[in-house]
Amino acid sequence: MGTISISLPIKINGNFRVNDRKAAKRLIDELEQIGERITPIDELFGIWADDPERVKEVNQLRERSRHRNG
Repeated sequence: MGTISISLPIKINGNFRVNDRKAAKRLIDELEQIGERITPIDELFGIWADDPERVKEVNQLRERSRHRNG
């Protein structure tokens, strides 16, 4: 079971469940075509996510942290 978050340009709040695997796959395929996938970096840094140097710095810090924490 997985979850997705969608931001829409209209006022709506709701939770939905899709139980059919094929329908879920179609939904994801459609979202991939019409939407923009937001990466964790986008969510974390917002407008700074477009700065390649900042993204590089964050990725380097993440790698160092992974190596330290094994």
